[in-house]
Amino acid sequence: MELNFEDIISGETEERRSEPLPSRCPMVCLNGSMTESSELKQLAPRFAFSETICLKGSESPLWKEHYAIIVESMRALDIAHINFPSADELQRRIKVLCNKNRYPGYSEVTITVMESDNAEGYIYYIEQKSDGSRGLWDGLQTEVTLALQNEVISGISPVHWIKTSNRAEMRVYDSILRRTNRDGVCRQSESGKILDSTIGKLFFICGRDVYFTKTEYGGLREAMYGKLEQAMTECGLKMRGTSGIDSQILERTDECLLLNSVRGVRRVMGIFDIDKDVQTSRVFKKNGSLFRRIFESIQI
Repeated sequence: MELNFEDIISGETEERRSEPLPSRCPMVCLNGSMTESSELKQLAPRFAFSETICLKGSESPLWKEHYAIIVESMRALDIAHINFPSADELQRRIKVLCNKNRYPGYSEVTITVMESDNAEGYIYYIEQKSDGSRGLWDGLQTEVTLALQNEVISGISPVHWIKTSNRAEMRVYDSILRRTNRDGVCRQSESGKILDSTIGKLFFICGRDVYFTKTEYGGLREAMYGKLEQAMTECGLKMRGTSGIDSQILERTDECLLLNSVRGVRRVMGIFDIDKDVQTSRVFKKNGSLFRRIFESIQI
């Protein structure tokens, strides 16, 4: 499988933002050892996946959820994980890295696991980024628009929820973003149902029902999902997992939210066809009070 290694390293393939991008910190953790970030350029391009985690100081409020996604990704990709660091050990190495980089505020770390010819069958590295803000979502845009591809990509992987930029469809999504002025692209199944987006998990609110795509059908896994589900339930909403969002659900949608465990929850203002000047679905409503309650409930 081809790997756009620079995209994996930069972490920018799956998210294009207007807010300031965090800069890479000088030190990284490569296979448990602290080294300069320039060493990553020496790694040969291989198949890889990554998980990005937000930190407050050197702690992650959602560490257990993130670690579970990493281990499950390794299992799904049939990458040996017996000797992979335990949750406690990996967390300890993240703390050591944070101390080396000396960023006391909010930051994000990306853990990347890459196939290798060594005895373990993989290597991993941890890199930290920070934009210098003291608030987790300072300067973050809370409203986004998405492009809707008009060409269905065949052969969607059964592990489509794994965060890796070397799938063939990611090249299609990158091309769409270059042709539009949208923040992300809706991912679709072969039958044309919306699965999720390239920048986060989608939730379509229809009255008191909230529809989303289940992981087994290609929906993304987000570590913050549990907090969002609790917030939705407290607002009197009912979560309903599906095999994808069809046109009937889309037409009934009052409001659409996007969840990203690093960037939080945001409103989707509309989904637009990439080859037309007018939207093919609809501009979604803005329920300010509902969004505010959910946004404040999932703060970490």
